[in-house]
Amino acid sequence: MASSASSSATSGTSGLSELYRKTTSTKQEVDRLLEAFETGQDRSIALQQRLGALTNEFSRLVQQLEEKIKYVDKAQKDVWQRRTTKLSDDAQHFRICLEKQLGHIYRSQIEEQQRRKLFEGKEQRERISGYLREREALKESHSLMDAITEQGRQIVDNIMGQNKNLKGVRRKMLDVTNTSGLVQSLLGVIDRRHAVDRWLVLAGMVVTLFIFYGAWKLFRG
Repeated sequence: MASSASSSATSGTSGLSELYRKTTSTKQEVDRLLEAFETGQDRSIALQQRLGALTNEFSRLVQQLEEKIKYVDKAQKDVWQRRTTKLSDDAQHFRICLEKQLGHIYRSQIEEQQRRKLFEGKEQRERISGYLREREALKESHSLMDAITEQGRQIVDNIMGQNKNLKGVRRKMLDVTNTSGLVQSLLGVIDRRHAVDRWLVLAGMVVTLFIFYGAWKLFRG
């Protein structure tokens, strides 16, 4: 019976030691990650998730230790109690530090989001103002193009009217020549004048087209 009890106690102590080593190993990993997180070496989402998981795992292992030392012999119970109490304090410290750091990051993210919203609102107002100015400029350009087009149309109408008048004068001169017997040279002069006027009309139309094209290229650019 004594040998069986001694073997059971030895087995229990061995299991407790193994759990203690696992707990201290987890504590060292939490220490390392928390230091990297607090110093800003790594604040990635992956590290935050890993740190949170390890902190919870460490707290769970400490609870298991607290349960196991209830069944340890009185001679060793005080030693294990001191160790477990220290680990329990570490677990609480880890939770406080993690919550503090995550809370700081969360506040920073909220402030950054608020700043972005303010800047986005300002940029949106500036874009709208720019669109309105561009719209007014386009409206003025269209009005100017309409005025130039109307002026060109009037020029063409005047040229065509002058051409009709010249044709009427030519017909009248021919009638006068036929009735009064004017010399043939006068008809030649009228024909040449008519030809010159026709070329002037054509030149005027070409110049007007160039004016329209130049205006269109200018406002399009």
